[in-house]
Amino acid sequence: MKEFDEPHFWHSEMRYSSVWNSLLRDAPNINDDKMRKLMSTPYPYGPCCHFYSSGMGTLRSMVFDVSEKKVKVSFGPPDMNPWYEVDMDAPIGLREIVCNYDNVEIENPEQFWREMD
Repeated sequence: MKEFDEPHFWHSEMRYSSVWNSLLRDAPNINDDKMRKLMSTPYPYGPCCHFYSSGMGTLRSMVFDVSEKKVKVSFGPPDMNPWYEVDMDAPIGLREIVCNYDNVEIENPEQFWREMD
């Protein structure tokens, strides 16, 4: 499949490694709280990014509980915004949710955006 894999960036490798290592460390005791904590961990120690002006900011994070038919979602970076629970069997309704975020400059953009094979 490698021949079909498009190049990816250094930051993707860092975020993937941090998530993978966290899951390995906590397995098999992974639960909703640990998943939300992991997704709320800022780059480079987790997947949450605040580099909005550079085109790399977390817009939303979700944790699905397929057994309970519920999803927890945080709009914007989850380290700065609350998690909401949505019951997939209940009417959704509409409302505006305003998110908090910080725009952080990438310290080493050449490394961050470096393409990996």
